[in-house]
Amino acid sequence: VSTGPVVPFRATQFLVQTATRDANKVPLLWMHHVRPMQVEWPRTGWNKPQWISSTLGSEKLLVKSETYVLIRRFSAKEEKRRIVAAPLGQSSLGTDMLGLENHLNYIRGEFRPLDMELATGLAALLNSSFLDRYFRLSNGNTQVSATELRVIPLPDERSIREIGGEVQDLFVSGKDISQLDVLIARILSLPRTIG
Repeated sequence: VSTGPVVPFRATQFLVQTATRDANKVPLLWMHHVRPMQVEWPRTGWNKPQWISSTLGSEKLLVKSETYVLIRRFSAKEEKRRIVAAPLGQSSLGTDMLGLENHLNYIRGEFRPLDMELATGLAALLNSSFLDRYFRLSNGNTQVSATELRVIPLPDERSIREIGGEVQDLFVSGKDISQLDVLIARILSLPRTIG
């Protein structure tokens, strides 16, 4: 788990407002691009730069385009969930590199790249009411740090993959993620409601 390396006020010379593709511009994702289980980029009618220059001076701010789980670092107290996460596929944005703004955390594979099934399963768990409840009990603030994400208890990889596969099937069949908790409870043999 890492935090996005782009701090906008320190990287103003690299931020690009114009929404035209060329070899020297790559997508810049902000926390506002992340919705539960989906990344919406670019956003229309949004006044923040959604591109970052890929030049000699900006290489330390960019990450390789891989499969990630993106997580918002902040939430409002009135939001339904403290943790908002979405999988991002390696080729989703069509570039080799991308910028991740500092209000995003991201999960990547440590010894091998994540695949979409595993990333989808992790994102689904992070968006579930089960982990939301755990997070609220163990952390009273609205910030989600990389350190706190690292200590969240997770099921084994096989179970996470099973969740990911079934959630992917939900999207293929045109259903939404409203049944996420039911699906996770069934796979992990958990009670369906949390008191």
